[in-house]
Amino acid sequence: AQLLKSSLEGIEEFGKNLQGGELRVSFPGTELGRQLAQVARVIKARALIGAERDGFFCQLGGFDSHGDFFNTINRKFTMINDALEAFATEMKFPDESGQSAWGSITIIQASEFGRTMVSNGRGTDHGWGGMHWLAGGQVNGGRMFGRFPESLLPNSDLMLSRGRIVPTTSWEALWYGVAQWMGVDEEHMEGVLPNKHNFAPGQLFTDDDLYAPPSPPPAPAAPPPPLPPAVPMPPALP
Repeated sequence: AQLLKSSLEGIEEFGKNLQGGELRVSFPGTELGRQLAQVARVIKARALIGAERDGFFCQLGGFDSHGDFFNTINRKFTMINDALEAFATEMKFPDESGQSAWGSITIIQASEFGRTMVSNGRGTDHGWGGMHWLAGGQVNGGRMFGRFPESLLPNSDLMLSRGRIVPTTSWEALWYGVAQWMGVDEEHMEGVLPNKHNFAPGQLFTDDDLYAPPSPPPAPAAPPPPLPPAVPMPPALP
């Protein structure tokens, strides 16, 4: 009974603190837009909640595009773009301290499997290898990691039946650098990535690979120019 009481009190307190996460941006009313709006409220109220590091999970289904591929993908990509644009804009607004949260955020896109490169007539079927992306204020973007297939022809060494690509980079590769960025030291990394010991050096991406280096401190202000020489005093009158 005491545990239930404390849980209900915690939920009530969390709800009160969440009211401090007022949003400035109008989020789309889509499935993903509503989820990211709630995430934004929690982040905006992080000082009241007392959060240091948080992880949020949003999901969007409907990508099983065995049929009507183009309409499905265009509709889903538009939904993702609109929701992420609203979220990033909201996170770039400065808070009461004058700092925005965007520099402390990493967004990771994930899917449980890729799709075939060859159409089934109306869409695509279940594949194997795929792609993931990262975004955030400190992410050093505009680059690709992993081994991209040199050929997409059926006889390629990375191509299986009907355009199923063999993955060359582990899903865990990016999580190593993200964990470092979040402050996990090497001593505790095995608890986060228990398969880490199975990878050779260079197969896991570090935080230096994924994130831009911190901005250097501003240069000190230039010293003021020297004062002009003092005008000599006239000699005293006799």
